Amino acid sequence: MTLHHLLNANDIGYVCLSPRTTVSPETISGRIWTKHQQQNLLRLYPVLSGIGGHWVSPLVNYRAGLKGEPFYLTFVRRPIERYLSHYRHQKFKMGVERTFAEYLENKFFNNFQVKKIAGCEDIEKAKEVLKNQFSFVGMLEHFNESLLYLKSALGENIDLRYEVENRGEKNRATGDSVLMEYEDKIRANNRLDLELYSFVESEIFNAYRLKWQCDNALEVHLASLKDFRWSMRDRLSWKAKSLVIRRGIQILASVLSKREIKAQNLQDRTIV
Repeated sequence: MTLHHLLNANDIGYVCLSPRTTVSPETISGRIWTKHQQQNLLRLYPVLSGIGGHWVSPLVNYRAGLKGEPFYLTFVRRPIERYLSHYRHQKFKMGVERTFAEYLENKFFNNFQVKKIAGCEDIEKAKEVLKNQFSFVGMLEHFNESLLYLKSALGENIDLRYEVENRGEKNRATGDSVLMEYEDKIRANNRLDLELYSFVESEIFNAYRLKWQCDNALEVHLASLKDFRWSMRDRLSWKAKSLVIRRGIQILASVLSKREIKAQNLQDRTIV
């Protein structure tokens, strides 16, 4: 959530969509935020300047109603760590009762990043979408470095300093133990994601690095992010503003979802 919080803190028009805000049909890569929902949200929240979250899809045309061309950005994560983290999140935060062996056999979680980007398990399409449609692709494992490149790409005076509050160490031992036991199967399930990650690192992220090689101040910039600490006043102000905005948008999006459910049910009855 750190990236969403940073964008939200810099722009009240940015909205991170909650899993509770979409009623779209399930797809091979999960639920998506639809063009119709986007247009309704824009009418209710005219200062809307950006949306983010797992339910936003690069395959949906969100351009309608926008003043300019959208700036698509995303971050990729090491596939094995992402796969294990997904399991831990479901087990320890969502309370999903599923053994890891059962998780391994559920194809929905396989090659998750490729499917989110391409809409299917098509590695070449995923590469094409990232290379030709996205304005920026960061890497979670190089988060601070990515933020510097993102700030440069946006060309705006934005503050991307942050404090690390949750490194996700809890229950990490679970991932370590299953990795030792099921590593071959985990890698097989994420074969396309592993290829995509390698592509991003060598073809996209490395290009950002080459542009910055002539900047001797890179290490200074990275240190400024690493050593940053909020004052108590600024931290409380930032969190309060972020909470109010997120909660307000969640309420608006929830209203939109309920309207869409009602309209869909009415349409279904009419067809019958």
